[in-house]
Amino acid sequence: MAATTTSDSAPTTALDPVQYCSEAFNVAYLAEREKGVCNYDATKTGANAYRRAMPRLTTYANIRDFIACVTHGMVCHVIPNDDGTKLLYASQVALTSLRAERKSDLKTT
Repeated sequence: MAATTTSDSAPTTALDPVQYCSEAFNVAYLAEREKGVCNYDATKTGANAYRRAMPRLTTYANIRDFIACVTHGMVCHVIPNDDGTKLLYASQVALTSLRAERKSDLKTT
């Protein structure tokens, strides 16, 4: 499936964001395993691909999708709970910042 890149998010496809991140994991993991890389290292490579595929924290929709990807990654043990907690906090900070920016924009109009 072809992907396109937008300025506000990770590449977009017909897949939902969780499917997109999961597919990134699977592709990277399988490529490593085909090279003969051990399961542990292939899983680390897949986890890195999963994270790189997550949406950027730039819009409300992206933040929502980011949270879904982090949560799914934690449930599937792709993202360790400690890292997931930090990523969820980052999404909360991004959301607060986006709301403050929107309020500021409304005041100037």
